[in-house]
Formats: sequence, C-alpha cells, structure tokens
Amino acid sequence: MKSSRFLLSLVILLLAVALPSRAADAPVITAVSPRQVPAGSPGFTLVVQGRSFDKSSVVLCNGSERNTTWVSDHVLRAAILTSDIAKRRTLHIAVQVNGDDDGARSNSVRVMVNAAAGPQPVKITTTSLATARVGAAYSAALTATGGKQPYRWTLAAGALPGGLSLASNGLISGTITASGNFPVTVSVQDSSTPAASTDIAAFSLSVAATVPVPSPVKIATLSLPGGQVGTLYQTQLTATGGKQPYRWTLAAGALPGGLSLASNGLIS
Repeated sequence: MKSSRFLLSLVILLLAVALPSRAADAPVITAVSPRQVPAGSPGFTLVVQGRSFDKSSVVLCNGSERNTTWVSDHVLRAAILTSDIAKRRTLHIAVQVNGDDDGARSNSVRVMVNAAAGPQPVKITTTSLATARVGAAYSAALTATGGKQPYRWTLAAGALPGGLSLASNGLISGTITASGNFPVTVSVQDSSTPAASTDIAAFSLSVAATVPVPSPVKIATLSLPGGQVGTLYQTQLTATGGKQPYRWTLAAGALPGGLSLASNGLIS
C-alpha cells in the first residue's frame, strides 16, 4: 500500500514539474505580416514573429500545416496557398513545435482575407488638344486610365469644328473647314458591370486659319514688240505668281540707246 501511494505521489510530482515546463516552452506569436490580403490574390509568404520557435516549428493555417522556413528563434516564414485566400474569410495562424499534434502550440493570430478590391473608376488623362489648322488633316487620341476597357467616348457638350468627328474609341480626326476656338466637353464610360464608371473633361480646340503659300513669281511676257529708230517705244513686262509689287531689273545684256527698264517693268 505504501509503495503504491509512493508511486502515485511520484507521478503527480513529475506531472506538476513537467506541465509548467511545457507551458513555458510553448511558442508565442507576437505579430504576423501581412495582416490583411485581398481575396483572389496569389499565394504569398507569411512572416511570423514571436518567441520560442525552433527548427521543428510548423506554421498552421486554420489547423493545417504549411511549408515553414525557420529563420531564427523569433522569426518563421510560411507559404500561404492561393486556395487559402481564394475567397473572403479569416485565417487563424498558429505555430506548433515538434511538427505533430503532441507538440506545444502557440496562441492563434488572425489574418483577414478581405473582399477583392474593385477597379479604380475611369479617369480622363488627356489635358489639352493640339492646335489645328484649316484645310489640314487632324488626329488626336483621347486617353484615360482606370475602369475596365474598352472605353466608350462621346461628345457631352459643345461641337467640334466642321470636318472633325469623335469616334467611340476616343480618336478625333478629319480635315477642318473653319477656324476659331471650339469649346467641347467629352465623356468616357468604361465597361464595368453592373455599374459603369464615367468621367468628363472640357477642352478648347484652337483652329488657325491657313496662311496661303504663294506660287513662285513667273514672267509672263514671252517676247517684246519691235521698235523703230526715232519712234517712241513703250512696253510693259508682265508676271504672275509671287506677291506684288514686283521689282524688275536688267539681269544681262543692254537695251538700245534711249531705252530704260523701270523697276515696275516698263521699258520706255
């Protein structure tokens, strides 16, 4: 009887000594990174910080072991699977030593898998339109960011100069027929469903009048009428093109005595 009591007391004493020691050696998580991830993201490496980690430590994600890399007694890295974060949920992260169910387990820390972030609303990035010229071909592509492509462009207010049009892909093109300043407001809508996003922007398209380029000056007189000695002689040289007034000079040769060439082209 005394022997049985002694053995029972010894077992109780051993348990009393062993259990606090095991609790003291249990790993503790103090932080994890990241704490939040968007649903549908690819798998990532979770950094677990704490204490009492050893090379047998395994990171648990909702109770299932994940591939774990021991960095130090205070840092572990774990591979979180794409399937772990496929949808909105809460991940419960813990660390277990010895890699089995009998090993000491840490406290649990949550990682939030949030709803996937939607696209940013569409925003027009074109800030101005290049100056155009009457009679010249014109082309300008409107641009935007965000939202979901393809975009659909429309003219919200104002009117483009005659000869120009705005295509649904944002291209302004054509040959302009009138000069002036033309205020216009354009609108762009993305392809998001069920609710598309829209942005508008105002511009002023300046159209300069075409400056005519004169054709080169060309002498139109092909021959001179004959004259007689002692008789008054007078003939006017003519030309076309260029810009008047013309200035005539004798480039070579000599006129008969008594005749001269005026700068206006009159030989007399």
